[in-house]
Amino acid sequence: MSFQDRFAESLETFWYQKPRWYHWLLSPLSGLYRLVMALRSCCYRMGLFKVHHSSVPVVVVGNITVGGTGKTPFVMGLVEYLLKQGHRPGIVLRGYGTSNHDEPLRISESSLPSEVGDEACMIYRRLKVPVLVCRKRALAIAECEKAGCTVIVSDDGLAHYAFSRSIDIICADAYRQWGSGFCLPVGPLREPKSRLKKASLLVFTSNEPLVGDVSVSLTKPVCLVNVANPSETKPLSFFKGVTVNAVAGIGHSERFFAMLEVLGYNAKHWNFRDHHQYSKLECISFSDCPVVMTEKDAVKCSAYELKNAWYLRIEAEFDYSLIERLLEDCCTNV
Repeated sequence: MSFQDRFAESLETFWYQKPRWYHWLLSPLSGLYRLVMALRSCCYRMGLFKVHHSSVPVVVVGNITVGGTGKTPFVMGLVEYLLKQGHRPGIVLRGYGTSNHDEPLRISESSLPSEVGDEACMIYRRLKVPVLVCRKRALAIAECEKAGCTVIVSDDGLAHYAFSRSIDIICADAYRQWGSGFCLPVGPLREPKSRLKKASLLVFTSNEPLVGDVSVSLTKPVCLVNVANPSETKPLSFFKGVTVNAVAGIGHSERFFAMLEVLGYNAKHWNFRDHHQYSKLECISFSDCPVVMTEKDAVKCSAYELKNAWYLRIEAEFDYSLIERLLEDCCTNV
């Protein structure tokens, strides 16, 4: 594991532990961050900063914490539902880890993860709907409107107030939740917990059913897909009892490793930081036995033609009709 990976892991441990005396000692830094965020939000409300108003509903799916919350599987499940309901959805992202495009770039089959972001490539390859990346999401939303999209889903962008939104959905990890409860840089919160009151819907993501009166997005594995040949699939039981190299470079890798444990795989963990860019040498190093990785990692490793590498296809099980009703209310109130 590289120094950057170890540092990121240590920082995440610091953020998600119960608050200790040193969190309180550093709390003025968190207060300064909150002040800057509040002033920025106020500028948008007062009209000092320009806000793009879309002609079609915009649904923002984001999180108020740093780290994986199962947000992207939820987005893909929502878009699949909208397609079945006859909508023409489009998706906008910032394109994390790219050269920060100042102009909207529409994803195609030839787009590379290093140019447009791993999540953008993964979403497009799965859904084949208009997917646009841009540092300024308002510009990407405008391009989706030109493309004839009837509803636009923003993967992340909860605190990007340069565009109006019809629905705000906040995804939260059911187990880690808010960590220490402090805002950055002392805790994992991008916005204070009071932001939850303004959300249209709060969704807890989990690998297993939860008890209680909460909205739960159940993240479930569906099958194994060959990284080099996506048309080849295997049942989840294919590697039961088999030793595999489990590769994950996502926001909360432990959730992925826990899935493999439940499936009965003897998994050797290869844990990388989120959005890690794999080299050919790294891919060779963990190909001594079957490889099972996340779908997001697979889009970056597919160029290396690994012979016995598979990704775990994940789907989010949720009552998306709740969001359809929210959309109907938005259209009614326009």
